[in-house]
Amino acid sequence: MCRGRVWEAMAEAFVDAPGSLARRLLSALRAAEQAGGDFRGRQAAALLVRPGGGQPWERVSDLRVDDHPEPLDEVDRLLTLEEAHRAVGGAAVGARESAAGPLPELDRTWVRIVDRAATGEVAAARSLLGPLLAEEPRWAGYVRALAARGDIPDAEALLADAPPS
Repeated sequence: MCRGRVWEAMAEAFVDAPGSLARRLLSALRAAEQAGGDFRGRQAAALLVRPGGGQPWERVSDLRVDDHPEPLDEVDRLLTLEEAHRAVGGAAVGARESAAGPLPELDRTWVRIVDRAATGEVAAARSLLGPLLAEEPRWAGYVRALAARGDIPDAEALLADAPPS
């Protein structure tokens, strides 16, 4: 460490930070960097959070960024995406769209498609799905996989009039 204050800054930031364990750890890493950080400089960052119980291989968060000019910012970005995916997965139909806010546009579109299909708005789901299928017909296989898992009710209704995959 560059300075003896690094460990103390990390502990204070961890205790004071709101949010999940992952967010608190990230706050501690940022405080360490602000206090002087590693004398070797910065190039990489990692964040690993295991659940309180369970198996050693189970992960809540497992993020690593190597060879990046702003590794903590990149870990933060990835953590935001991970949290959004987790929130979408745990949200009820109708609440998933707002949980998907930080996700890339394609992911948000899929959340809208699945929600519309799940609530019986097949025409609305098809209108969102059409441009994706026109660009990449193999998305039809993904729609069928979602239906097979029970995530959407009827793949063939969504795929009617779609280009062949």
